Amino acid sequence: YRMAFVSWNPLEWQADTSSQHRTIAEAVKSRDAKAASHALATHLARTALVVLSSASPTYEPVRIRRALAAACGQ
Repeated sequence: YRMAFVSWNPLEWQADTSSQHRTIAEAVKSRDAKAASHALATHLARTALVVLSSASPTYEPVRIRRALAAACGQ
């Protein structure tokens, strides 16, 4: 999945991924379970959506979007 993600937009991938990892780590360090779970769910869903869109551009990832909404309380 990393190769697909990096080839999608290498510079944006590096900046966004580092920022997302930092956000997750900060939430965990501050023991903010809600913020940590939201940041992790968003990070994993974003990665899955990018990989899926690269592998199958016409596929509509309804379940991933629903899981993300549920994890983020929407």
